[in-house]
Amino acid sequence: MSYVDFSFSTNYEEAINKGLLPLSKAEKVLKVDYKILYLFADEWHHTSKQYNKTVMVSQFKFSEPFLEALQKFTKENKDFLDRYSNKPKRGARYGKLNNEFYDFFIDPKNPAPPEECNYILISETLKEEIEKTFEDKKENFILIPSIGTVGRKQYPINILIIGDEIKEIRVSFGKTPRANWLENYYLKGADIRSVAEEIADDFNLNADKIYEKLKEKLGEEK
Repeated sequence: MSYVDFSFSTNYEEAINKGLLPLSKAEKVLKVDYKILYLFADEWHHTSKQYNKTVMVSQFKFSEPFLEALQKFTKENKDFLDRYSNKPKRGARYGKLNNEFYDFFIDPKNPAPPEECNYILISETLKEEIEKTFEDKKENFILIPSIGTVGRKQYPINILIIGDEIKEIRVSFGKTPRANWLENYYLKGADIRSVAEEIADDFNLNADKIYEKLKEKLGEEK
């Protein structure tokens, strides 16, 4: 196997030239969740100096009605999809649904894919296979929702407490650690009261209210 500029294999380069994309990029181009695309992936090739195994899918393989169904599933099932990481379970294989839904692919051997598809069947199949294929997300954090609002439009903000020994306290619009955060604070070396006052000063909030919420979740003042 030969490599191009220590970045990817020549096989990966050939796949790109044929219209295949790594799943992370295909997710953005096709507007279909990574986990769904994994079930329809075509091949893998080595990339990076670490010889990572990069799974790829053709960006041109899906017929229009089938692609629309996959996009619809992505939009309508965000909470379901968010329960699973992009990491496959041990022994799981990519491309599991290629044979089952081949009729909806654009392929020289399949010149006239159906113009309609059964969305309910597609949806049920995707849910079943995603549950079998991907690991549950394991997130160790505590959420304190709606501790106040910020901005002219009064957007609600939340507190997330992350970690064990060294606790990171984030103020965020989102409700999971994957969301972008506005400010973060560390509890080690500081007591709950001082952190509550910092947050209150930064966001023009009530320090006592924040202190009580933090103490409720973290226990007695340290």
